[in-house]
Amino acid sequence: MALSITCSGCDAVYPVGENLIGKTIRCKKCGEMMPVTAPSKSKPVIVIEDEGDDAPRKSSRRRVEDDETEESPRRASRRREEAEDDDDSPKSRSKRRVAAEEDDEDDRPRRGGRESEPKKSKKPLILGGLLTLILVGGGAAASMFLGGDEDEDRPSVAALDDSKPKPATTNPETGKTNDSAAKANPVPTPPATPPVTTPPMTTPMTTAVPAAVPPISAVQPKPMPPVTQSSGPVIGRGAGNNGGAPDLPNEISQLNIARVKRAAVFIKTTTEVGEGNGSGWIGLESDLVFTNAHVLSMKAPNSPEPKKLTFYLNAGTPDQIEIPHSKLKILAVDRDADLAVVKIVSFPNLPTPLKLRMSAGLRETETVYTIGFPLGQNFSAAVGKTKKEPSVSVRKTTVSGTQADDYGQIVQLKLEGGVNPGNSGGAIVDANGDVIAVVRAMIGGGERGNWIGLAIPTEFVNGLVAGRVAKLEYGIPYRDKDKVKVPVTANILNPFEKSIEVNVRHWIGDTTANYRVPGNEAPKPEANDAGSATTELKYDAKTKTATGELVYTDAPAGRTYWAQPFYSNALTLYRMPGIKVPMDGPPVERVPTNLASNPKLLSRRAVTLSNSNDLTESAEGEGESKDEKIFLKTTLKLNETVEKADNTDQAQAAKLRMQFESIKISVEGFGGAVQQDIFNKSNQEQINALIKAAVAYGLINRFGEMYRYTVNLLGINDPLFLFIVTSLSNDALEALQATSIRMPNKVVAPGETWTSDKDMRLYLVTGPSTLAPGPNGTTTLKRPKPREYKYRDTVTYKYLGLRDRAGRKEAVVMIEGKSIQAPGGKQTVTGSVKGIAWIEIETGVVVEASIQKEFELDSSSEGNKKRVTGIYDYKLTRGTAQ
Repeated sequence: MALSITCSGCDAVYPVGENLIGKTIRCKKCGEMMPVTAPSKSKPVIVIEDEGDDAPRKSSRRRVEDDETEESPRRASRRREEAEDDDDSPKSRSKRRVAAEEDDEDDRPRRGGRESEPKKSKKPLILGGLLTLILVGGGAAASMFLGGDEDEDRPSVAALDDSKPKPATTNPETGKTNDSAAKANPVPTPPATPPVTTPPMTTPMTTAVPAAVPPISAVQPKPMPPVTQSSGPVIGRGAGNNGGAPDLPNEISQLNIARVKRAAVFIKTTTEVGEGNGSGWIGLESDLVFTNAHVLSMKAPNSPEPKKLTFYLNAGTPDQIEIPHSKLKILAVDRDADLAVVKIVSFPNLPTPLKLRMSAGLRETETVYTIGFPLGQNFSAAVGKTKKEPSVSVRKTTVSGTQADDYGQIVQLKLEGGVNPGNSGGAIVDANGDVIAVVRAMIGGGERGNWIGLAIPTEFVNGLVAGRVAKLEYGIPYRDKDKVKVPVTANILNPFEKSIEVNVRHWIGDTTANYRVPGNEAPKPEANDAGSATTELKYDAKTKTATGELVYTDAPAGRTYWAQPFYSNALTLYRMPGIKVPMDGPPVERVPTNLASNPKLLSRRAVTLSNSNDLTESAEGEGESKDEKIFLKTTLKLNETVEKADNTDQAQAAKLRMQFESIKISVEGFGGAVQQDIFNKSNQEQINALIKAAVAYGLINRFGEMYRYTVNLLGINDPLFLFIVTSLSNDALEALQATSIRMPNKVVAPGETWTSDKDMRLYLVTGPSTLAPGPNGTTTLKRPKPREYKYRDTVTYKYLGLRDRAGRKEAVVMIEGKSIQAPGGKQTVTGSVKGIAWIEIETGVVVEASIQKEFELDSSSEGNKKRVTGIYDYKLTRGTAQ
């Protein structure tokens, strides 16, 4: 006689033989131990049958003889199965065989039915719900990641293997055949990388114990980037867009809870400066773990890999499994999205990976669940009074909204509750146990403690695995006979080396339109669009870039050049936002010209300088990404007069006398979305009144470079204002020196290059300045002694062409360089310099410039591993000479 036993942990039903009575077996679903006992005599049961899975649940009453308690429909249904098991008819034997086969399948939950029901066939419900999700998710990727119960339906990174033959498909825009079958059905997988921004008060979700880093202030250089287009992920267009997603169960089942808990990973990280911990999850493949870049202490640029990494499965339980550092390999880190993927190498019996559900289908107020380790090791110590690893927590939260970029692309989700430090990198799942987002940070707090959780959409996870265009850079347009050509470079994130094809559709359109909507569907041309064409960019796997040139005819008055990149990978074909090609003037003519320094004595110009920068010293492995930094912006307006050189200085060819007009300092962040002045109106007026007494001198060599500047502030007596004005003016004049371009002093051909070495000095001040009483009732400003660091910028200039703008001829020069260790210097330095300058041909004077600079410098001392990160954006505009 066959027996049926029910797991108390997940309600799974198992047929077993009589020979197991008195023994204990383990549940294949949740791991619960179940005793096998002899059945008691069956009690007659009178049951009102329900009408099947799809019928409305009736309020049915039943009477149990010899027992006053009522029995649940689920228990009654289970009793029917036991009674049938006692029957040895062919029909009963067949049913038991089907049940045994279902129990041998993997432990993923069944979709669409109530897990408490007997295991009737749920395939119609599964397929119906799945079809709806496929329509929402967009074809191939949705069917891969949201597929049915069978293993072969579950996607894998291996499924994206380009070496395997796939049915040929045709790109609808280019007409080219593509061998990736998945491209036939695009899915909203983001091209992700618009910077995922985090406001200043954001709290990373890692529980860390870093070494203390003293605050610093500094005086010296900083940069900014060329014209780029970010590819924000596409998750829909606006908050609360569910795209017709199917209804999910109101609550997650115990079966799904058990499954997602097994896939949860507790992560311990050890760096040179401290330890931290966070959360992760196994997804797509059983040997792939996804988490945050900052959980691995790899969020900051050039962060080294952690010294030691340890993963724990079933953490804090008797079944805990420790995966050592030697079995872990970091495959890819997406610092912009704050994502990382780690491979578990040659480790047995790993849990079933979680599937993904695209975030595009999420709705506001939808109930979801965070899976992770809030407060990490601290929770175990405070609550469990133990040093062992914490156990995983499953906590209910709500999707409260989304955050979109300027093009309507959702870049992060907002959550209400269920998120604490330690949850970083953990999965957020829906009621089916599918991952819909990745925990990243918290924002808010304050006296009321109103925290909002921030999460990374799953479209970014897809992009990390399948490859995507991170950003697009447009070069300076130039004229070639009767055509206008625009160089373009796509920067690719492709850690798994999958095939990727990048194209750009381009046309001539109106200047008044804002942008063309991104997404998976081919956009409909507008009425005034003309000359539409598509250019394929050439992909270089070594540099992870795709390059090419867009070719246009002349744009008539009131019209301009447009471009909309799109790319296809193993999962999707995605169109980035269509934008107007950045133009700061007419296309250049690629003709030779004479570039020589020839400043006109006594000529006078109005000059505006700005220096937007962030300079931070942090422990190695710590720090913020560029998009999370808050920049200090100094803007200086002055009048510049060219004077005769001093005979005492042999290097001097001319001298610039600069009379200050106004100076302003502000903070900005999130791509300029947040801007705020530091001083109130009264203080600003006082500073501007004082600044007019200041005079600065810039010394120019025969190549037109400013090699030194001095500031005369003798007219300012107040020590505090003297310090403020000195700091601000030095910060601004730094931009003047940085945008000073060395002239080759000869005729140069288009594409010709020349170089210049600039020795740089960096001063770091640790601790605040203080005001102290001086002699005779005066006040003295005491400042800590600065630390000095030296490095060198090696810069290459490239002449691009000549153009007429505002009645004067200008040469356009591209600037590229790198920061290196200074000769004889002790500190290791890495960095880059990038920008564009417009030079007046008649005088060799730079009339406009935009230069971006980033560097990292090793500032370790006394055994403390530290580094300085500098980011600078210099801008200069000079008016017409008077």
